[in-house]
Amino acid sequence: MIAHFPPELLSHIAWHVSGLSSYDSEEDRNQNVNAIFAFCQVNKYFYEVAFPYLFRRVRVCDARKVLALDGALRRHRVVVRHLCLVPTAQPQQGGGGATSNQELGKALVRIVSYTAPTLYSLSLDLSNCLQESPVVLSRVFRTGFPELEYLSLGGFYPNPTGTADRFPKVRTLHLAGNRNPHGLLQLGCVANTFPRLGRLKISGLSMAVSFALELEEAVGDAVPRPSALSLLPPPPPTLLSNSTTFRYYTSIWRRMRRDDELGEGGWNEEDDEDEEGVRMLPHTLTHLDIQPAPSTSVPPISANNANVTASLKDAAMMDRLRSIAESFSSVRGDGEEKEGRLRFRLLDREGRQGLEEEWREWVGRGGERI
Repeated sequence: MIAHFPPELLSHIAWHVSGLSSYDSEEDRNQNVNAIFAFCQVNKYFYEVAFPYLFRRVRVCDARKVLALDGALRRHRVVVRHLCLVPTAQPQQGGGGATSNQELGKALVRIVSYTAPTLYSLSLDLSNCLQESPVVLSRVFRTGFPELEYLSLGGFYPNPTGTADRFPKVRTLHLAGNRNPHGLLQLGCVANTFPRLGRLKISGLSMAVSFALELEEAVGDAVPRPSALSLLPPPPPTLLSNSTTFRYYTSIWRRMRRDDELGEGGWNEEDDEDEEGVRMLPHTLTHLDIQPAPSTSVPPISANNANVTASLKDAAMMDRLRSIAESFSSVRGDGEEKEGRLRFRLLDREGRQGLEEEWREWVGRGGERI
């Protein structure tokens, strides 16, 4: 009798069995996969209806399997909720059906485009395919993900250039592989592209002195400072309003007043449009994790004093990052965390966790809601 059901009704049944309508536990997901697989084995009719739901969660860790997934997505209209791509092996050049790096990059772009409308989580680790990573990752930032909540990217990623409507629900972001992502925060790339971001992790930093300075500027407003207005009173009336000294004095006083968040009365800062600048971090951000690359990524100083500059730059970066971490530690003091305050962590550079492991943990928890 059920074999005579219309395909729309069977598809609706398969959709509920697969659990696509909600997050569930690891055990429930395995049971759902087994149930959908049983659907596919009934007959050809059931197979055509239920097969797309086998792709609810996809993890591919081989270049050739990436190409096979690309072919399957082009043949079938499937719904993918969680996707992890880690092409750990480069395809071999030459005959025997081998493919080129360019074909691999095109396949990755197509997979991202096919699955973008339905994804909840995306982990794309191209640390072993660095040649293709700039093109593929830049395409990710130009693609719309209306349902995406978790995003982790590894490789030579460019600064995000997307708009807020492309990532409206992303709450967790991990960027790895760029040794010195200078401009990532300073140009407002993260704040403008991910308006609801709650957790940000940047890993793989090495010799990134300029980014450390940029980071210090970005989190500066999150570290309370003692009032400095007592050291600088309001502009005296004796200064001419059209003088350069008066304008410079006024701009400093207004900045101090804004940082201290004074109440009503006194000097009015509403007309101070020149001091607005670019928002470097999303206002929804609550957790910021920074993890430098392993120390082995920095070339050691040889007997003839080679690589001295690289070692000095890496040491300067670490000093600056430790200074930022100490500033946050001194603010917390008793260890209590206030609601809405940014939490900053400097992670151990030797204890790096892979993007795939983090993705597994996030999906295993059913999707962390911040």
